[in-house]
Amino acid sequence: MQALSNENLIATAKFYMSHMAPMQFAPGEPVYDATMWHIILPELMARVTDR
Repeated sequence: MQALSNENLIATAKFYMSHMAPMQFAPGEPVYDATMWHIILPELMARVTDR
């Protein structure tokens, strides 16, 4: 059983993407919201590759 339907997962990803802004902690790559990178994107990638 999936916690989010595909439609809700897409809506959540779009919401986070529209509100994300990079934060510069030090010179180098920006760090984005952890929820997007550690929860939403891995789930999207898993569903696309059919686990």
